[in-house]
Amino acid sequence: MKRIGRRLLCVLLAAMMAAAMLPLMNLAASAAPVTQTNDTTGGIIAFGSYPQTKVTDAALITALESQPLQAGNIVTYNGGKYLKQTDWFKYEPIQWRVLSNTDGELFVMAEKILDSRPYYSQIASVTWENSTIRAWLNGEFYNAAFNASEQAKIKTSLVVNEKYPGYDTDGGNNTNDKLFLLSCAEAANPAYGFGDVAVLDTARVAQGSDYAISRGLALVSGNGYWWLRTPGVYQTRAGIVRFDGRLYYSGFTVNAAATGVRPAMRINLTNYVTGDIVAFGSYPQTKVTDAALLAALEGQPLQADNTVTYGGSKYCRVYYTYDDFYRAQNGYSINTVYWFKFEPIEWRVLSNANGELFVMAEKILASRAYNPDTTDVTWETCDLRSWLNGDFYNTAFSPTEQARIKTSAVVTEDNPEYGTDGGNDTNDKLFLLSCGEVKNPNYGFKPSVNIDKTRQTMGTDFARSQGLYVYNDTFIKGNSSWWLRSPGSNQHGTSFVYYDGFICDYNINHANHNFGVRPAMKINLISDILTPKPGSGCAIDRTKHFIYGLAPGITSLDNFVDVAPGYELAYVPAANGFGTGTVVNALLGGQIVESYTIVIFGDFNGDGNIDNADAGMMVDYENFVVNLDPAANAAQLLAGDINKDGNVDTLDACLVVDAENYLLKIDQATGLAIPI
Repeated sequence: MKRIGRRLLCVLLAAMMAAAMLPLMNLAASAAPVTQTNDTTGGIIAFGSYPQTKVTDAALITALESQPLQAGNIVTYNGGKYLKQTDWFKYEPIQWRVLSNTDGELFVMAEKILDSRPYYSQIASVTWENSTIRAWLNGEFYNAAFNASEQAKIKTSLVVNEKYPGYDTDGGNNTNDKLFLLSCAEAANPAYGFGDVAVLDTARVAQGSDYAISRGLALVSGNGYWWLRTPGVYQTRAGIVRFDGRLYYSGFTVNAAATGVRPAMRINLTNYVTGDIVAFGSYPQTKVTDAALLAALEGQPLQADNTVTYGGSKYCRVYYTYDDFYRAQNGYSINTVYWFKFEPIEWRVLSNANGELFVMAEKILASRAYNPDTTDVTWETCDLRSWLNGDFYNTAFSPTEQARIKTSAVVTEDNPEYGTDGGNDTNDKLFLLSCGEVKNPNYGFKPSVNIDKTRQTMGTDFARSQGLYVYNDTFIKGNSSWWLRSPGSNQHGTSFVYYDGFICDYNINHANHNFGVRPAMKINLISDILTPKPGSGCAIDRTKHFIYGLAPGITSLDNFVDVAPGYELAYVPAANGFGTGTVVNALLGGQIVESYTIVIFGDFNGDGNIDNADAGMMVDYENFVVNLDPAANAAQLLAGDINKDGNVDTLDACLVVDAENYLLKIDQATGLAIPI
């Protein structure tokens, strides 16, 4: 279609929608989300997808039943993916708990029990190597949960299969796997955030998804049992974690089908490419339709921001008191309470350069006006910019996540067709794409204004409840239009992307609240909260989270690091003082957003000095008088290996004594002993 024709459609659309315009309710929701997406131990990331929540909405079930089934009993409908079993289950992003981050490689375990199945198909002597659950994880599950781009990020891990603790039950050969289960030792490793083997540990307690429960998962007090890969007292049994978080080494018989599966894997999330989907932050998205859950939510105390946290998830309560034509068309009425679940926000990667991801929301997250009145405005002065960098920013991102969002220099170009002034450039955390950006082929878009599938999108349930105009013609059913930041043919109108992906740079009245919002931002893959002071010699290892290049005897990092505005440092000294092993926490608003561990080379006992006490402890360690865990005590072991031979022993102790007696010095930048 010629552009003049599309401009006419834009004008007609503006006239049609202006007739239905009403004020938009200002819904407060400003608390930090439950999901905190970060790459430090205990953080939660979202990666891949799997059937999880049971569909209970009668209208959606009817619609799904009318769709043709694809291979594997899958249906794709209105931008969502669903699995047909006896019931319908929605594919949702899988949340993974970070157990460790080593050189940018994340060791993760599923936060929830995702499935329920036996370790082996029958009672027999079996090891992890020839178990059916291993074959399923690295075959059917791997292909169902991850697309090709995600599979490329999953590392093939060497999986060590230990014997049963305290017995001689053989764990079998080591294996090389993409997906695996935790071992007994891993599930009791404090470096991964777990408690000792003998304790009831909440860090090991797990709930099952609706899908896992439908598969027969046994529950006690709402929690499930889940498999470990380590054999039990016999090879006909495998270790498990009980519902209360206690490790049960003796295990269940391997054919126990009511036992849950929490996959583990190692992934590298720094090699994103254009078009990849990442999950970051959370926002109200899916409408709650389950009657029992709705009743439970109504019984919870409502927070000031109209949210409730229940069963480990967060929900937003919405109640509209005025009519809106398009909201009503979307099935939402006045004087009715609706609940929406906070879910991870999916972002499309537009570029990955110099440790910085440029991303755009994959779906329309909200429906609101670019500006509430028809006065001339630019991106700098519009209401939508203030909302994105205020209410939305504080609702969607935790302090940890906010620390990763870059303040971007936003160039506000003039309208490319009409020359309308775009106003002053701005500096923003969140922004909208421009006409130029949304037709940049380097970002995956067509280099023209014409119809483009990569620009098409749908709105969330939450956005639709706000009055988002949803197109239901036969050409593209369910899509919606969304704002750009570029001005239209004048400054009381704004450019936008039409529901079919056509760029309408003519304009529509920017007071129209029935258009969608797809925020964009730049995320630092490498944090810059702490930076070494110039000339201090300080170095920050951002993958292992060590700070070194310091000096013995210090009591703070004031002379060694600069802290980004708004942040402050809090120290947790090591057992013997301010030295190796001291934890440095970066705080924002009193919450920890990053943690590092101090390393002073030669200071093996953590008192901040380099002397005979360290040498003595090194000798004791060599002779097994002192035991140190390679993960939990990584900073100490790094500080003690002065000659860099991979060991802490008498040779290192001798160097420490020589340093104490000024025969040599230990370079705190390299950790090596050098002549004076």
